[in-house]
Amino acid sequence: MTEMTSEVVDENVDVPAETEETDAPATPADKPEKKASKRPPVPSGYDTPINFAHALTARLQSEGQLKEGEVFKPQVVYSYVKNRSKNDPFPVYFVFADGSQTEEPTPNDGSRPLLKVEEDGTFAEAMAWWDRKDERKAQRAQNAKDKAAKKAAGAQKKADAPVEAEGVEPAPSEFAEVEEAE
Repeated sequence: MTEMTSEVVDENVDVPAETEETDAPATPADKPEKKASKRPPVPSGYDTPINFAHALTARLQSEGQLKEGEVFKPQVVYSYVKNRSKNDPFPVYFVFADGSQTEEPTPNDGSRPLLKVEEDGTFAEAMAWWDRKDERKAQRAQNAKDKAAKKAAGAQKKADAPVEAEGVEPAPSEFAEVEEAE
């Protein structure tokens, strides 16, 4: 004899009625609503560092400096924003919701970092900064080379200087007589 199993149905549980359209695509009412951004909107004439990273990726790929599928990461752009040099700072502006701007951020002031764009949407100022990057890098390398050469020349000069014999007093200075007279 085989046992028959019986289903226990809980009457307090809502079970959707079976219909033929179970595989129908979700309607817009079924999708969760997007949360509104807490950041102020981007005013005209500005764009985000992330969009600059996308534009730079496209440029570097077209120039052959990045392979197809490689991207210039937005985190790198944000590091340029956060760690701006004093000599040639990354051209970022901290813009408020009303469109006013500052060049230095203040913690929790309600601004967001944005880059200026031309009317056609190009990042002319930021791309010019990017073009100068190689010049700055070469200049820093040359400065380091000059400093090392100067240090080596100073060390060589010191090595070539006559060594004073031990126990021999150095010649008195002409100022020593003036000091004794006083």
